[in-house]
Amino acid sequence: MKRLSIVLALSMVFVLMMSGGAMANNDDPISNILESEIEVTEVDEDIDVNIERLVVHTSLYEGYSFEFTLDNATICEVDDVKINLYRDDSKLATNELDSWEELDDESGLSSPFAPFGSFDYEEDGYWENTWHDSRFLVPDEGEVIVTINDEDYEETIDVDLDSDAEAFLPDEDDIELERLSGVSDGYSYEVVFNGFDSSHLDELDLNIYGENEKLATNTATDDFFALEENDWSSPIRFPTTYEYDDDNYWNNEWHESTLILAEDAELIIDGGEIEVKWEDVLENEDRISFPEEPVQLSWTLDDSVNVDKGDELTFDVEAEVAENVNWVDDVRYVIEVEKDDIEENDFDIIKIDEVEDLEGIMETFDYEDGKATGNWGPDGFTLEETKKTEFKVEFNEKGTYDLTVYAIQVE
Repeated sequence: MKRLSIVLALSMVFVLMMSGGAMANNDDPISNILESEIEVTEVDEDIDVNIERLVVHTSLYEGYSFEFTLDNATICEVDDVKINLYRDDSKLATNELDSWEELDDESGLSSPFAPFGSFDYEEDGYWENTWHDSRFLVPDEGEVIVTINDEDYEETIDVDLDSDAEAFLPDEDDIELERLSGVSDGYSYEVVFNGFDSSHLDELDLNIYGENEKLATNTATDDFFALEENDWSSPIRFPTTYEYDDDNYWNNEWHESTLILAEDAELIIDGGEIEVKWEDVLENEDRISFPEEPVQLSWTLDDSVNVDKGDELTFDVEAEVAENVNWVDDVRYVIEVEKDDIEENDFDIIKIDEVEDLEGIMETFDYEDGKATGNWGPDGFTLEETKKTEFKVEFNEKGTYDLTVYAIQVE
């Protein structure tokens, strides 16, 4: 039994080996052969940006035209394009590409810079324009930065456009004064002028002058520059009659007293890029009201006072500016003391405010025809709103004294 089992096992192995049929050599092809020759070359894929020109443009718009092209790329492949203009290494303006529509096959672009509004960026739709500095400055350098796949490609160009830019830059001849006039309310001036679109300015100061002094300044606010108008009116009102905090267009500052009549007007644009002054142009002078007594005085003395010889008389004098007056410069008090046969040493002013033993004040008095006339504040002081002054007088001789105090303005 054991021998028979071995023979049977060998027979099974033999059958399995024979059933595989003819076996092919794995190194020999069993089909037709396809052949092709492939040549591999090194391709230059470097992307370059080239500035074609930065020039003054005056035909379709007034400003500057920046033109550039790309090598081995088209505009549809870019992630961002920024173009900057500089003057003395300070950035003047930036154009940033805002739309790529209809630019698929373009390898270059022209970018407009119109500082004074002669180009409609919103209608054009391609560029977002921003000015960082005065629009009157002429660029001397241009820069383009193209971003593709998070990599920046940059190029710069130096230019001299000062002479060419004179063809479109505004100057003082573009500004016209319509009037500097008194207003019927009696307490203000109106300045009306025109020139170019206010939305393309950055700074504007309007000054009025009188007696060769700058009287007041109106400074335009951001709301003024958003008006997009060419005709402007600026009220310069006495500060006690008008709240400029309620005016969205002007901030006002008075440098001198409102008692000085304005005669001249001056306009300063963008820190002095344009300065124009009109002299002796005031109209309707009679509409400006000046009070005959711009200073109003009151005191703590009664009409009649009794004082013992040798005693001190103390009283306060309060000065207040009149209505519609901002302040009064060079104010001086005049002190008059009348008495029959008045002589020096009949009285002494021994204190004014906190100043005692006033050296020299009695030397200001002149004695004539029973009247002694002196003053306090020989150099004058500026009266703003109100000022209270305490006087202390000592009477050394008996008699009836008539005391008078009033204010004058030192010439």
